[in-house]
Amino acid sequence: LLHFILTFAFRWLLLMVAKYHLSNQLISFNTLFVGNNKRAVHVYREIKQNNAYLGRNVVGFIGIDANYKNGLSKFLPQLGQLQNLEHIIDHNR
Repeated sequence: LLHFILTFAFRWLLLMVAKYHLSNQLISFNTLFVGNNKRAVHVYREIKQNNAYLGRNVVGFIGIDANYKNGLSKFLPQLGQLQNLEHIIDHNR
């Protein structure tokens, strides 16, 4: 019983600290979108609405089709094309 209580208390405390850091944006995770279609815009708006609980820092997006300018380009910078994905991820850590 003592082991259960100590484990529960420690995990609860750890989760409360993590939640506090995420909700106050003390910790965030860099996020990169791959694609810029309507679905990506929908996901971007959802993340922006719930960002206090998700802790996401949206850096930009990677374009799949170079000719497709509708979508995320209205909200985020395009960081490159799919061929350069590995370099872009390394650069935006």
